[in-house]
Amino acid sequence: MNYTGAIQTISESPPVASEIMTRNEPLLRPGTHLMDAMAFLIKHKISGAPVVDDQGRLLGMLTEKDCLKLLAHKSYYHQQPAQDVEHYMSSGVKTVTPETDLYTIVDIFLESAFRKIPVIDREEKVVGQISRKDVLRAVQKLLKKK
Repeated sequence: MNYTGAIQTISESPPVASEIMTRNEPLLRPGTHLMDAMAFLIKHKISGAPVVDDQGRLLGMLTEKDCLKLLAHKSYYHQQPAQDVEHYMSSGVKTVTPETDLYTIVDIFLESAFRKIPVIDREEKVVGQISRKDVLRAVQKLLKKK
């Protein structure tokens, strides 16, 4: 379902991902111990981070909610679960390219539970991320121009 009609009236040429994304966001590796990843999220004050391979290609996202799976697993099953990020990360993450327009980004956020969307290049390498706040800032900037 397309909910972007309201903001389409704001601007005929919306900004694209490369104009509103945050670059150099912290990234995680699949073999990182989950407890280290939790400390990483807390240290960087972020709710989640992309998980990338050695070439920087996106494998998935690790979110706070994914980390809670470990706690649920231990408390319900009383066994030692796998401890690496790759066993808890979310796969099948929605992504955008640097050329994706604001309207498309809004639609993705409205249909996704994630708070951030990775921006990937043609080689599927993470080049940035867009948060819901980044989108709100972009819309606010468009409204100020009017």
